[in-house]
Amino acid sequence: MTDPKRPSSSAGGRSNEEEYFARREAELLRQHREAMEKTAAEAERKLHVMKCPKCGFGLCTATGHGLPIVQCPHCLGLWLDANETEAVLKGTTEERAPVREALLSIVQSAGSKPDREWEAYAAQRAADLARQQQAEREQPALAAERATHRMKCPQCGFDLLTTSLHDIEIDQCSSCHGVWFDAGEAELMLKRSEAERGMFRSALLAIVKAVSGPRAKPK
Repeated sequence: MTDPKRPSSSAGGRSNEEEYFARREAELLRQHREAMEKTAAEAERKLHVMKCPKCGFGLCTATGHGLPIVQCPHCLGLWLDANETEAVLKGTTEERAPVREALLSIVQSAGSKPDREWEAYAAQRAADLARQQQAEREQPALAAERATHRMKCPQCGFDLLTTSLHDIEIDQCSSCHGVWFDAGEAELMLKRSEAERGMFRSALLAIVKAVSGPRAKPK
């Protein structure tokens, strides 16, 4: 079948035919380049999954009161995806209290007494950190590799954007809309009065709902 976009040799002459093939080759090369760039970007984003966006260590997981917890064993920062953020912040004071206490127990400062429920998790977290630190001593290049994860979403690999709500700085993913709390920020938010937490909750929920819409799924 004749390509309708291809000029005939009788109509356009050899120069027109050569121009057509040159344009088609350029378009194919452009499409190939874009496909390669997309594949490389997706592969690069996957490298950041389950890596701390502040210090680059691998994240560890636990479940408390039905809520999945993702935390850095090194800096003790905390990751909540968009749905988990809403689960933590919505509901009555009584409904939020168990989750709040569970979260506080794993981000509280050194010297605080951990909740008994989290003792096994704390031991696992310490062991995970020791394993990663030993790997870094054996492979010094890991230190440089960890730096590449800074401010990258640990869920989908896109950039994190920083904002401040009622003097608490948070980092939110520009794609999946999850939220990263540094350990001190999470502790500060959780220890505030109910009225102060209410203002923070309203502001953060407004952001999560405003940007979430149909949430992007990691590829």
